[in-house]
Amino acid sequence: MAVTSVNEENPEALSTYLYLTTPLIHQAGGRVVRSYTVKHSLEGGDQAQTVTLIEYPSQDVVDRLFNSSEYAAIRPIREQAFCNYQVSIVE
Repeated sequence: MAVTSVNEENPEALSTYLYLTTPLIHQAGGRVVRSYTVKHSLEGGDQAQTVTLIEYPSQDVVDRLFNSSEYAAIRPIREQAFCNYQVSIVE
């Protein structure tokens, strides 16, 4: 599950990030199950804009993807694309 807020000041970074990560997700056997827009937050700090559920075949696949050199190369773009980016594993 990814909980994110886009950096509105850098829309090009978001486009680049999505362009580069989409093939990595598919190559890992992942698929976007659903993406939700957050209407409002009841508790906590800064409100996230989006919650995205991505399904992967296994925890091992997720670990390999997030620890890969390909994903490491994209992290600086991710930092520009989002002002809030949290990824969690749910079962």
